[in-house]
Amino acid sequence: MRLLKVDEAGQFIRDAMQAAEREGDEGVDLAAIYADLVARIADDWRNVHAENGEPLPWNAANLRLLMNEPNMFTHVFRAFRACLAGQSGIREGN
Repeated sequence: MRLLKVDEAGQFIRDAMQAAEREGDEGVDLAAIYADLVARIADDWRNVHAENGEPLPWNAANLRLLMNEPNMFTHVFRAFRACLAGQSGIREGN
């Protein structure tokens, strides 16, 4: 994960909260919104595989697919906040 400056991290958190409020709104591609948010804080991943076990390369299409999984953005968001808080070991993961 990228470590953002305090003001950038605050804006990211506000944007993530606003996106979550749009859940259930008609015509909103929440997975795409979440993918765009994740792209602001990450630029690669390790050990991410498709359902068939094939490794998934980091790209916008695969990021959207992953963010379409239930609660996936919530996990990423929590990991980002833990990273900001400097919790030990968190930066060693994806």
